[in-house]
Amino acid sequence: MIKTKLIIGIIVMLSIILILNSISALDEDKINPEIYKSLEKNNETRAIIELSDPVPANGVIFKNKKSDLEISQERQEIKEDILQDIGTDSIKHEFDREIAVTISSDDIEKLKENPGVKEVKIDRPIEAFLQDSVPIINATLVWPLQISNINITGTDETVCILDTGANYLHQDLIGKNRTCVIDCIGKPCAENCLISDDNGHGTHVAGIVAATRGIKGVAIGAKLISVKVLNSAGNGAGSDLDAGMDWCISNSARYNISVISMSLGTNCALTPQYCYDHYCDNEPDESSTAIRVNNATSKNISVVIATGNNGDTIKISSPACIKNATSVGATDKSDNIASYSNRNNMADLFAPGSDINSTWVDGGYYIKSGTSMATPHIAGAFAIIRQMFKLINNRNPTPFEIQLILNSTGKVVNDSATGLSFSRINIYDAVISIDTILPNVTLISPINNQINASLNQTFFCNTTDNLLLKNITFYLWNSTGNLIYNETKIISGNYNLSSFNVTSLEYKNYRWNCMSSDANGNRYFANTNFTLNLEKTGTTLIYPTNFTSKNTNYTSFNCSAFFENFPLKNITFYLWNSTGNLIYNETKIISGNYNLSSFNYTFVYDGSYKWNCRSFNNQSNFSWAENYSLSYDPILPKILTMPISGGEGGGSSPGSNSATVAFTTDENTNVSINYGIAMELGSLVNEPALTSSHLTLIPSLASSTTYYYNITTCDSAGNCITNGTYSFITSAAAPIVQQNVGGGGGGGGSPTYKTYVPTNQQLSGGYTQDLNRNDKVKLTFFDISSIEHTLTVNEIKQNGINITIQSKPINLLLGIGQSAKLNLTSANYYDLYLKLESIEGSKAKLMVQIIHEEIQKPITGKVIEKPENNAEGKKTEEIQGNISYLELEIEKIKLIVYTILIMVILVIAFAIFKKRKIFEEKEGIKIEYRRRFNKHVNPKNI
Repeated sequence: MIKTKLIIGIIVMLSIILILNSISALDEDKINPEIYKSLEKNNETRAIIELSDPVPANGVIFKNKKSDLEISQERQEIKEDILQDIGTDSIKHEFDREIAVTISSDDIEKLKENPGVKEVKIDRPIEAFLQDSVPIINATLVWPLQISNINITGTDETVCILDTGANYLHQDLIGKNRTCVIDCIGKPCAENCLISDDNGHGTHVAGIVAATRGIKGVAIGAKLISVKVLNSAGNGAGSDLDAGMDWCISNSARYNISVISMSLGTNCALTPQYCYDHYCDNEPDESSTAIRVNNATSKNISVVIATGNNGDTIKISSPACIKNATSVGATDKSDNIASYSNRNNMADLFAPGSDINSTWVDGGYYIKSGTSMATPHIAGAFAIIRQMFKLINNRNPTPFEIQLILNSTGKVVNDSATGLSFSRINIYDAVISIDTILPNVTLISPINNQINASLNQTFFCNTTDNLLLKNITFYLWNSTGNLIYNETKIISGNYNLSSFNVTSLEYKNYRWNCMSSDANGNRYFANTNFTLNLEKTGTTLIYPTNFTSKNTNYTSFNCSAFFENFPLKNITFYLWNSTGNLIYNETKIISGNYNLSSFNYTFVYDGSYKWNCRSFNNQSNFSWAENYSLSYDPILPKILTMPISGGEGGGSSPGSNSATVAFTTDENTNVSINYGIAMELGSLVNEPALTSSHLTLIPSLASSTTYYYNITTCDSAGNCITNGTYSFITSAAAPIVQQNVGGGGGGGGSPTYKTYVPTNQQLSGGYTQDLNRNDKVKLTFFDISSIEHTLTVNEIKQNGINITIQSKPINLLLGIGQSAKLNLTSANYYDLYLKLESIEGSKAKLMVQIIHEEIQKPITGKVIEKPENNAEGKKTEEIQGNISYLELEIEKIKLIVYTILIMVILVIAFAIFKKRKIFEEKEGIKIEYRRRFNKHVNPKNI
């Protein structure tokens, strides 16, 4: 009996294992492990659901391939089925084969059981800022600002955080700490590198102050020191707090500590005696801490303390009640006073404190709310303002100065519960308000005192600012001081070059200037107004003309000067080399209102130069012309490659009536080719264009003739050289047999045609000829020269021709652009290639070529056309679909086999059990019969 039950139990266990194995095989690896990790830290996570591919065909044995529409419909049904499981509100995006959603832990099992889900994976994050409170206070706008190439990020400032410690191995806090954690709990403060944060609160606060990388805090350039004054439960004693403050103050010079941040204090609900509606400096329980706050502020160390989280509108927690501390309340992300925040008229500043996402002790991130979260926002802001203040004023600000700057530039938030108004910090406006340095303005052109003849002028000025520019304004006054034009442009950054166009001016004298304004409203003009004189005047460069090239070193430069209203005084010639260095200048004294002057210069070095002339009148007004360019080049050009004589259009050998000469030179030159059939030459062909790659056609040549030629090349400076003599031989012309059987009198006769007999050489290279109707081309082949074939054009239509090839007659039609390969002499090789290139009027341009190409499949006299695209990509996709389908079918078959096997095992087990039951019943009957029989035989035993 026991053995039977044991066998049955083993069978049932095996059946269950087989069932679970078959089910798990279908669900294997659906949920990416990163999903579980994310949901361990968050209630919800962004995820990508990858859909299973619909089965590409119906049926098990006889398959009917599904259409694209059927597959698309099935895919949509899969999506709808999934969305019924997790709800449409969670959808972020829908794609063809994926859905982007927000899921929770409750959705995981539903997705695992859904056969339409292939995989669930993390939606890849792409945003660098995980904390949206930092942009609210405009810290992100401050980071790119620079003074003296230093970003305003709290650089060189250190914040001392009194809390539960911090995990500086967190990826966003690595490198932020100046020391290990300073342990002050129940003993003298000492650096302890064996502890970090046993609660998490201190790590969260540290991230808000100065985290970088994945999450960014407020002062990303600041350093941190964590002082542990709270235990793992977040509790501590006042004496530990005082010891921690002492350590920060004593070490402030060593580590440049400028801010002490305390996201801690008394609980007004549990210990209301330690909460106050007035400054508590003189209260017995608070005086020791007040002394330390005053010691810190006397050294220009700001002390920033949270007001508490009891929602008290009358009292705030200690030690935030100390007068010289900066007490901090909390707002939400909509700039409402947080309901939990303690506040009264002693609350100094407010910052976001609700739902703040920051670094956590386990290496991840955590969302917390409270004045504890608002306080590090203020601490980071103090570090940034302190850095900015020092850069502008070259001294350290007092804590009160920083507090006043943040208070006066913050956003006003009204609190209906207290009837008070508070300032939620705005770091960007605070930083801008510190900038008191005036921008700098420089007038560029027209240069001062310039005389110009153009009545349309463009004025250029640039401006710089130590922080951030806002706009620049151009002013133009006439000679009587009246403003006749002004224009303002919005600008940004700390440097700008602006231009202003003014048209339709008159021939008069003008003054102009530019005024720049920075983001804080500081304004400044250029130091001096510039004068511009417009009159009919000017300096003109006459010779050499612009972009002249010369090969002689001695050059004469001519320029003229003209002033209508005042006599000329002098004119100066200037010459610069290619690097912009002035290598020569010469001044001549002149007079009158017009002058033409000449200046001579002998070049020593070849290269590019610029030159100009400037003329002055007797009022010290002057006029420039536009610079001219000139190059001095005494070097002869060189042929770099040996000339190659080919056919027209670049063929490999000369044609029968023309040749093309190809070569390259080391600089841009023109070409002149002198050629002839004797060494005396005598015929010329010229290519005037300047280029370094030459392809020159020599036309109208005789066939089968040797020609001689030389090449003359000249550069832009007039340097010329002749190379050669070279030679080439033109190819033989195809003989033409003219047959004209047309008759006179009587009305008609046979058509006129031509017979062309190209050589084998011409045919092997591809023989092209314009053919009329009935024209013929005679062909012979290298290996069977005794057999002659004749190609005849029977008919020319608009889009094609009809051809007959006679020896063994073949007739075919060719359309424009079509080609054909024929085998006239062999069953194994194509030997003739024909292509109809074009039809113009009554002539067909036909290309005939002898080839030797193996025939893969014997096709005689058929037009060879390009095979159509066989849609390889679709076949590959179909094959892949079939593979997916087969894999799914195999899984189904395995499941069916497992199920049948289990059913067989259960049937066998049931049969064994039933048989055993019958056996036991029969044995029971026998025993009963024996008992009754014995009773009947031996009644005395009963």
